Amino acid sequence: MPPTDTESPLVRRLTAEDAAAFHALRLHALQESPTAFGANLEDERRYTPEVVAGWIAPLDPARGGGVGAFHGATLVGMACVRRAAGETEGHKASLVSVYVAPAHRGAGISAHLINAAIELARDMPGVRRINLSVTVGNTAALALYRRLGFEIYGREKEALYVAGAYHDEYLMTMAPRGLAYAAVGEEDFDVLADLRIAAMRESLERVGRFDPERARQRLRATYAPRDTLAILLDGTRIGFYTLRRDDGALKLDHLYIAPGHQGMGLGAAVLRRIFERADALGVPVRLGALRDSASNRFYQRHGFVQTGEDAWDIYYERAPGAPGGSGLDAGASA
Repeated sequence: MPPTDTESPLVRRLTAEDAAAFHALRLHALQESPTAFGANLEDERRYTPEVVAGWIAPLDPARGGGVGAFHGATLVGMACVRRAAGETEGHKASLVSVYVAPAHRGAGISAHLINAAIELARDMPGVRRINLSVTVGNTAALALYRRLGFEIYGREKEALYVAGAYHDEYLMTMAPRGLAYAAVGEEDFDVLADLRIAAMRESLERVGRFDPERARQRLRATYAPRDTLAILLDGTRIGFYTLRRDDGALKLDHLYIAPGHQGMGLGAAVLRRIFERADALGVPVRLGALRDSASNRFYQRHGFVQTGEDAWDIYYERAPGAPGGSGLDAGASA
């Protein structure tokens, strides 16, 4: 049985200190699913911790790295990005070593791992393509990769030879999607209010509090274009956030991602941008999340600690330098 939402693993980038855990999970993956990897178990057993650390956390992060899903302190999922060598192929990176332990499958972890790996590749200067290969018979993985934006561009005959049998692989590729941010004005209020209502609707309906006009009024009362940025994905506005200085802290008044783009790691990417600013200033980040909303778990997974509550909202603070990770996107914050 997969973990429940309250047990959702934390997804983060791996460090050299994770080398032993990564190597153990990698060896388990090769034993359990040999046709899913182009590596040999006996060869991999011989790699030293230093070699493994170089895979998952190279000294030059432009070369790639690894991401992992942790259930408590245990690594239960992994994925790596490796950049091709040389000037002629350095614009390409490969997604490899994608694996989730059997006991944790069925909870959407693979999608979060892959999205975290895509974000890692997006941070590697000059990378224009992420490529991968998947065994032709692995229909579940193929469907997931397609859903996350990869497309088939070829088929390699007899790509793997495992236990006396040959296996074809599909070759897949994608261009890393880019997030950007844009200033807004007073004239954008109605569009942003509609986006807020759409993002909050499911959470509010669940608790019997969906009131579009009230949601619009609450945004109107705190709308500050100078502190608000639209979130763009490949040039299309898919959300917005409002961040302002407030009594020695940064106050996140709003963070909304359109329903069609939630669950893709975009909210986590926005939070990391906010954390970078807060950590540079040495100040905490504060916010309020709608009571009973899934956004509470999202913020808790990213290092926020509850500081108070009222009839509508739960209030949180994230200390400067606190660790954060990736997880389900926030639909709404108060």
